[in-house]
Amino acid sequence: MRGVPGDRGIPSVPRRVSEFCAERIDSAAQNSDTQRVWALFGRPCEAGVVRGEERVAAVYARATAAVPELATLIAPGTSALPGTVLTDAGWLADRLSDAARLWAVENRRVIGTLWWYAASSTLLAPPVIASLVAGSTLDLAPAALTVWVRPDGYLGGGRTDRLLDDGSTHLGAAVRIHLGAIIRPLATVSGATEPALWAIATDSLSTWALRAGTAVGSVARGTGLAVAVARQALAMPAPRFVEVPGRGGAPRCYVRRCSCCLIYHLPGAELCISCPRQPPAERLRRLIAHARSD
Repeated sequence: MRGVPGDRGIPSVPRRVSEFCAERIDSAAQNSDTQRVWALFGRPCEAGVVRGEERVAAVYARATAAVPELATLIAPGTSALPGTVLTDAGWLADRLSDAARLWAVENRRVIGTLWWYAASSTLLAPPVIASLVAGSTLDLAPAALTVWVRPDGYLGGGRTDRLLDDGSTHLGAAVRIHLGAIIRPLATVSGATEPALWAIATDSLSTWALRAGTAVGSVARGTGLAVAVARQALAMPAPRFVEVPGRGGAPRCYVRRCSCCLIYHLPGAELCISCPRQPPAERLRRLIAHARSD
């Protein structure tokens, strides 16, 4: 059985593993008491940002209209937490313990990598899509975020309450500062290296930029945004893309991933179609097959 990635490079969980997840989710540890978490990590006021619920809502509306799947990542969950919990090593360690119980896997590096593969995608989707579609930068600062965490420890969604006041040109700097504040403690508690976690973030960035570019009818705009943001972020490896012949011979663009989600360590899972651990010829063969069948 194989793990089939999303059509632009995000790996999905194999069916057997998804069923395993559903069977275990009720027994996974619950999140910390919500009121206590807000008291510990509640957000301060900061300068240099634009507030205004209507403006933020309008940006989200434009982004979601262009890429409808974004709606599931920004819809409020049942238990809201301040985004600053994402920078707390103890809180992150507890979420990895939740995920480890779910998957019955003890390797913290594997669990941390899988957790971040999902979390970085959830965090980057809104600002990347909004930047391309609406020309506005949603603030990535943990202090501006409200997040929702699933009982299995995975990040279920998040939403910011403010925009940066300098348009879309400094998304890369925001990524460098604010994702870095999450990556550093996550590397400490998981054993994954910071470069490996930055590579995962690059693939999440590239995937959503490609989807947004496709949505507005310009793959080149999407890939260009990914390259520009990664360059500004400094710690990210350069995004890479590959075109393969799809159905009817039409070119189909995929993210040429620079990271591995390590899902093949889970029971019943194999390497994703776009996994960089494969020989290049095998990866290309599988991408072409996927492009022609999708």
